[in-house]
Amino acid sequence: MLGNFLLSFAMGGTISLHVLGAVAGHEASEELLIRIYDLAELRTGDLKQSVAEAARILTAAGVSTKWELGDTGDEEAHVLDQTSHGYARVRDSRNHLVVRLVRGLPLTSHPNALGFALPEATFGPHVSIHYDRVYALAKLIHAARSAILGAAIAHEIGHVLLGPAKHSTNGLMKARWSGEDLQRATQGQLMFTPVECAGIRQGAIRRMRTVVADELSVQTSARLPILLDVRSATPRSGSIR
Repeated sequence: MLGNFLLSFAMGGTISLHVLGAVAGHEASEELLIRIYDLAELRTGDLKQSVAEAARILTAAGVSTKWELGDTGDEEAHVLDQTSHGYARVRDSRNHLVVRLVRGLPLTSHPNALGFALPEATFGPHVSIHYDRVYALAKLIHAARSAILGAAIAHEIGHVLLGPAKHSTNGLMKARWSGEDLQRATQGQLMFTPVECAGIRQGAIRRMRTVVADELSVQTSARLPILLDVRSATPRSGSIR
């Protein structure tokens, strides 16, 4: 059943942001820097289309993004921080959010889930997406893989910015997507609600301030090659094919 595909999450740590450019609809020069590790080995075109769709959804919520393609051999892509730090959490000193695309994990790993988020992670990925499940779902409903994958990435980034328990009864942040929701995703119409957009912007600003404070004393890592700069990209909305 289509509705049984659950976008789930796990407890974890925090993320950080990096001052780079302009957030859509705001004068402040802020962008969310996202490092993506393609362990699923997508075709370059598919990866760029999926990133463009996730970026489009986040931009519509008021958060502009810049994406880097990480080296799949880096430890950051493979080690998960599943610790719930609570009030005693260690601050994440990284200047970027980490997304990884994986395939071939056991079905017991977040069963029926397209992905999961670790909002409190202080190392490793903040977001993991099961690409083989996305592929199977898109094939089942005859949808563009990039539309489903982009929406799944945006959903999990939503958990990182809004908090792990922030599922909604409608829109992108529903815990279970119905057939109608998936149809909307393929049409590029599955989005954050207005209330969620406000929360996402607040979460981005809050995390930005944390990183700016940290960078007064911490030297940030060298920049990786830019995968997609959404300021110059024209995202392609999903369509059934």
